[in-house]
Amino acid sequence: MKRLIVIVCCHFALCCYGQMQSVDTSAEDVLFRVLKSEVNYYYSHLSQDSLPVNLISMNALEEKNVTIISDMGYATVNQSAWRRLFPGMRIGKTESYQGRSGSVLGNQNDLPLTNDTAVIKDVIWNSLSEKYNATKEAFEKSKDEKEDSAKCSIITEPEKYYEAPQPEYKIDKEKWKALLNRITLTRKDSTKATCRADISFTEQRKYMVKSDGTEIVCNNRTYWLSLYAMVEDKKVIACPMYKSFFAYNESELPDENKLREVMADLIERADALSKAPMAEAYSGPVLFSGDAGGVFFHEVLGHRLEKDDSEFKPMMGKNVLSSEISVICDPTLKEINGTMYKGWYHEELPACFTPEERGCTQ
Repeated sequence: MKRLIVIVCCHFALCCYGQMQSVDTSAEDVLFRVLKSEVNYYYSHLSQDSLPVNLISMNALEEKNVTIISDMGYATVNQSAWRRLFPGMRIGKTESYQGRSGSVLGNQNDLPLTNDTAVIKDVIWNSLSEKYNATKEAFEKSKDEKEDSAKCSIITEPEKYYEAPQPEYKIDKEKWKALLNRITLTRKDSTKATCRADISFTEQRKYMVKSDGTEIVCNNRTYWLSLYAMVEDKKVIACPMYKSFFAYNESELPDENKLREVMADLIERADALSKAPMAEAYSGPVLFSGDAGGVFFHEVLGHRLEKDDSEFKPMMGKNVLSSEISVICDPTLKEINGTMYKGWYHEELPACFTPEERGCTQ
C-alpha cells in the first residue's frame, strides 16, 4: 500500500523570512522605535520586581482592507483601516517555555493610525499595567499546580528582521464591482439560484518586539476571492456551494472567463444537491476530498500540535498516527503546483521544514 503524505503549508514565516533583502529604514519607523524603547524601559523595571517578569513582548498589527461584495448583480464596497497593540508578559521559568508562566497572549488595544508618540506611549502604559496585574494574579493562583516537566523544542534565540513599508497599492474598485456584478448575474434558465461573489484585499504590517532582543517587522499583502451559489430544495432548505481563490498578487487571480465557468459549475452542483435525497445517519469509513481532508487533519492534529502545552510534547519520537501516514509541515513553501498557500505566523522562529514520518512525531 502506498503511503499517504499530507503536506501542511503554513505560509513562509516572517513574510519571506530569509528570502527577502530589504533596505534598513528602521530608524525612520516611528512605531518600531517607540515599541523598542518602551519594552526596554518597562523590562528594566519589572524584571527587578519581587515577582520578576522574565519576558515582555509587544506585538502590533496595522491593517488596511477593501472588501467588495456583489449579490445578484448589486455591489457594495467596505473599507477599514486600523492599528492594534497586543501586549504579552511571562512570569515563571524561562527554559524554552517550560514550567509555569503567564501567557504571552492577551488583550488588544487600539493604537492611533498617526505616529503620535505621546498617545502610543500612553496606550502601551495602560495595556502593560492591565497585563501585568492579570499575569501576576494568574501566576499566584497557579502556584500549587503541577509543573510541566516535559522538554519543549521551541528555540529561544532572539531573531532580528526588518522590512521597509511596502509602496502603496490601490485596488481598482470600480473594475471589480463591474466584474463581480457580471459574475453574479450568471444564470441557468431552469435553475433559481442565488449568486454572490466577493473580493477582499488586505495589507498588513506586523511588529514584534521582545525584551529578549527579538525585533521583527514584516509586511503581508493578500487577496481572497470567493464565489457562492445557493439553490433551495422543495422544503425551502438552502443548498449552498462555495469556491475560494487566494493570491499574493492581483494578477494571480482567475480571469473573468474562469470565474464564469466556476460560478456555472457551482450553480449546477447546488441544483443537484437540492434535488438529492437527505443523507441518513451513518457511522463508518469516510472518503474526503483533498480540500476537506486537509481541513479535517488541521483541526484534529494541527491545533493540538501548535499549543505550548500540547499533549503531544511528551510523545516526541513516538507513534501518534498510522505508519501509513506521513505529515510534512513546511512553512517555507509558498505554492505547490501553481496553487498558492497561506497560513499564520505566531512566533519569532524562522521558517523551517518539519516532517512527521510514518506516523511518528519529530
